[in-house]
Order: sequence, then C-alpha cells, then structure tokens
Amino acid sequence: MFSLSAWKNITNTRNNSFTRGVIFLSLILCFSLISVSCTKKEKKVAKERVANVRVWQVSTQSIRPLIESVGTLQANDEVVVSSELDGILRKIDVDEGTAVFKKMVLAEVNDTDYRLDVERSEARSHVSGL
Repeated sequence: MFSLSAWKNITNTRNNSFTRGVIFLSLILCFSLISVSCTKKEKKVAKERVANVRVWQVSTQSIRPLIESVGTLQANDEVVVSSELDGILRKIDVDEGTAVFKKMVLAEVNDTDYRLDVERSEARSHVSGL
C-alpha cells in the first residue's frame, strides 16, 4: 500500500493544485471585475424637442365683465296691431320681435279692390256731371 510519506506527497500535490486553482480563479474574477467596473457607461442623451411658441408682453388692463346667457324675455306690455281696412296683405315689412316706432309702415294691403272702387266712383260722378 501507500506509505505515509507518499500519502503526504499526494495530499500536498492536491493541496497545491487546489490552491493554485483557487488563486487562478480569484485572479480571473478580480481582472473581470476591474475591467467591467472601469468602463464608462455612456448616457443616452435625449434629443431636444423644438416647439414654436408665441410671446407677448405682459401689461395691466381693466377688464369689463361680460356675461352671455340664453333665455326667454316676457314683455311688460302686449300690443295687438290691426288694420282699419280689410284685405289681403301684399307685403310685410317687419319680422316678429322687431322694434317698431310710431307712424312706421308695418305692412301693405293689396289695394286693387279699393282702386277699382275709386275709379267706379269717379266714372259715376263724371257721368252724372255731364
């Protein structure tokens, strides 16, 4: 079998090769860590966004309040407009809700029947005057 001195040689050889392997792996690990940690990481630079803007000079002004709303108005007085003559309307000069004034012409009545009556009366007076 093996002698004690042979066994010590085998274990020393194993210990030496194991120690060498551990040292070798430690050195490789150290060099890899140093090489990785020494490299500079480049930061990604975002491109600048360009936007068109308008610039105004700030000034102090008084602002008049303006209120817009939708609603219905009810008149205080209601006036019924009627004609002194009967007949068919030929023309209406105003729309509903339009402001009107005294002596303003609102509509025109078809005057054909009235003109014919005037002409007949004139013809009778002319015939009777002869």
